[in-house]
Amino acid sequence: APAGNKVLDMIRKKQGETSQNSKAKASKARHPEPAAVDTRLDIQTPNGTIAGMLMSPGAAARNGKGRLVLLLHGSDGDKDYLYQRQLAIALASSAAHSFRFDFRSGTGESAATAGAAGSQQHGFGPPISDDVDDLRHTISHLQADGWTVQALVGHSRGASAALRYCATVQSDGHVPLIVNVAGNADAYMMRKRLGADQLSEIESGNTIVFSRPNLKTGTKVTTKLNKAVLEAGERQDILKTCIFPRGAAGPRVLTYH
Repeated sequence: APAGNKVLDMIRKKQGETSQNSKAKASKARHPEPAAVDTRLDIQTPNGTIAGMLMSPGAAARNGKGRLVLLLHGSDGDKDYLYQRQLAIALASSAAHSFRFDFRSGTGESAATAGAAGSQQHGFGPPISDDVDDLRHTISHLQADGWTVQALVGHSRGASAALRYCATVQSDGHVPLIVNVAGNADAYMMRKRLGADQLSEIESGNTIVFSRPNLKTGTKVTTKLNKAVLEAGERQDILKTCIFPRGAAGPRVLTYH
């Protein structure tokens, strides 16, 4: 009888463990591990606050830091416009971390500096050097926080900022890859897009005004262009900027157009 009681106790114990495991599995099925965890991360810089979102794989969100992909938006954009958030989710499903943020030149939540605000007060917008500065501060902050920036994925103006950063700021090759999505490599593209009447107005010293809807909100965005702004853009030749000296630790560049 004592031996039989021991067997019964073992069976009951096993049944209890099985029941607990079943309950745990059922609970996990009802509340599955999220595929991605999106966390707000604001970066304080000497020029203001850069607002961003850190997307991590669900299973890896508690496992510390590692390699990271930076997603960079284009003109009049923000961290969630076009494909930005969808790409972050896709990267998380492939066990990759990403950080997307609002450039101060865009329409997102990042606070513009006094200098950027001054360049915008007449509607001409800040220079791309402001974006490069935002990128420099963002990368420095992430690296100091234990992240390794593996790639920069930039769209339009964001791609130009990424290329310019790696050519003029980065010198040690610490960002090994740039994905250039429709970045403007032709410094004279704006001039080529202008009509003869518009060019004549600019060459005569006048200012022309463009209006277009914001890509996210649909609200009207007004941009002014004069001869000084046009020629300043033409001096920022991305192709010439990104010719790395032989033997230099430049990144690999994948271009989509």
